[in-house]
Amino acid sequence: MTDAVILLDWHRTLSHSLFWEHWTMSGDGATRAAAARLASAVFAMRDDELAGRWMRGEVAAEDVMALAAPVAGIDPGMALDGLMESCERMALASPEILPRVRQLRASGVRVGIATDNMDTFQRWTVPALGLDRRFDPILSSADLGALKADPLDGERRSAFFGPLLAGLDAGTNVFLVDDSSDTAPVAEALGMTFCQVTPERDVVWWLDAFCDSLLPARESRCL
Repeated sequence: MTDAVILLDWHRTLSHSLFWEHWTMSGDGATRAAAARLASAVFAMRDDELAGRWMRGEVAAEDVMALAAPVAGIDPGMALDGLMESCERMALASPEILPRVRQLRASGVRVGIATDNMDTFQRWTVPALGLDRRFDPILSSADLGALKADPLDGERRSAFFGPLLAGLDAGTNVFLVDDSSDTAPVAEALGMTFCQVTPERDVVWWLDAFCDSLLPARESRCL
């Protein structure tokens, strides 16, 4: 088996869960409206593109709630508590994901997460779901200070992927499974194989394809 690393995007690939999702699903109209106002305040507020700064680790959840919650007419502490609860409640998109990940990892394939995400991911989602026991590595933009699609530097290195790639043996095949085509040019420039997630080819489809192509004594249908 060829050495391989599979990196799976989080949002809209491994999971479809959202911030304050339990509020948006509430039977109380006022709670649903509060969630909508809060999400709008976070992602529409410029403040030098607040959400982007949050994903780059320049601000923490507490800072963002202090800025956005008053705009939405919500107490910042309540907003933070709701954010934390929603992050701890996040779920994988399918129960079929983990058995395939376990099968790949048991055969020596590294299967990790590569996500443009906020500090909330490592603080609350990873420990609540035990993701650090199920995936390796876990790359998050808030930790790395860079996004997946950021341009390469003058030496053709990526601030997001570079630390991982530098530690791999020559000849290791790296696959990035992602719903966003914006990441494809950077991944391909780094020699990675970009695997586009679509409604027809979701993350389970791709994991099956990797099992067929990377594991011993199985017929390939990957890519």
